[in-house]
Formats: sequence, structure tokens, C-alpha cells
Amino acid sequence: MERGAEPKVHVIQQTGLHPEAVAATWGLPPATSKHSFLINARMETVAEKPTFRDAFIHHRCLVPATGWYEWSAPKQPWHIQLRDGGPMAMAGLLFRRGGKMNFIIVTSAADGDLAQIHHRQPLVLQRASWQSWLCGGAADAQNCLQATPAQSFNWYRVGASVGRVAEDHPGLVTRLMRGHWRMRYPYPPPTKFRVIFLADEIQSLYIGHRHFAHDNPV
Repeated sequence: MERGAEPKVHVIQQTGLHPEAVAATWGLPPATSKHSFLINARMETVAEKPTFRDAFIHHRCLVPATGWYEWSAPKQPWHIQLRDGGPMAMAGLLFRRGGKMNFIIVTSAADGDLAQIHHRQPLVLQRASWQSWLCGGAADAQNCLQATPAQSFNWYRVGASVGRVAEDHPGLVTRLMRGHWRMRYPYPPPTKFRVIFLADEIQSLYIGHRHFAHDNPV
């Protein structure tokens, strides 16, 4: 996944009894010269590594997205999204340092055919897990650490321009060739303009699901 420090994006955190969209920068700058710039945390070790342990226990967040780009060899970009084309919520961790807010995305091993593109994938949370990830304890968060099956996604090839930071327009998610895709839903691919409104959409979906779960216990 491509690193980008600017502009800030909105992620969802739990503030008291309510979810809240807050602006944060993707990536955790190194604490010392001996450390690296981090954008991801492995699901398998996120609860144990000192860098992530406190955030995993106390500062989890949802990272709204319409999809993500990944590169297969040799430098072939793909766009990956949910099969229904709807918004997704990736598992994230928030960090506050020196008055700045940063986040990283939790990843899992790639499932099924997605492994042919890249060996890792973002941890996309099932909607039923959003509340547990935001509000639950460490044990609840551990139960959310399950890779989303590859059959939950569609993916298709896109142009090399997605790798150029200066380019940011809806055409980036246009599929490259009809013969190189896995899409089975009737809607057009989402554009990057949707990301502007995505935090509000995820927040509304989360609130609606939380109320449903509360009013209709299983």
C-alpha cells in the first residue's frame, strides 16, 4: 500500500458514548533514527509489539475507504474493493505525538486469490465487528483479527498513474482492460470523490448498526 502523509484523512474513533470523525495523517514517523516510518501493523503481532501494544488496547479506530491499490510484479497496480462497491472500514490504530494525530492500518496475510497480487491485505472489518473494535476491550479486539475472505472483494487492473503522487482524480480507478478484472456487481467503480464523504457515511452506518444491535439482541 502506498504511503502518503498529506493530506490528512478522516478516521472514526470512539469518544465517550459516540463515534467521532477526526483528522489524522497516515503513517507513524520514527521515534528515533534507529526506527523506520511505519504505515502498517501486522495482525499477527500487533497486540504484542511495544510500538503498537498501547494503541491496540486503548486507541483503535476505523479507517473508511472505498478500496485500495496494490501492486503485483512487475509493478502492475490493481484496485481492490468490496463486491457490492460499498464503503469499507479498515482496522486502524491512532497515535498522538507532539500534538499531532497519526494512524496506521492493521494488515493480515492475503486470502485466497488475493495472494497472487500481494502477500498482505488490509484488515477489513465486518460491519458486525465495528463496535467491538472501537469500544471493546483487548479480548474483543483480538476476536476481530480475522482476515476477510477474498470472495468478499472484486479487483481489477488500473493504470500506472496511480503510483504518481501528483495525480488524484476519478480516472485512477478506471479498469485498464476488460480481460483483467474480477467484478460481478452492476454498479460503476467508485471514484475518489466518494472518499470526501466516506467518514460521515461510515459513521452513520456504524451508529445505525449499533442501535440495531442494541435494540434487537440475538
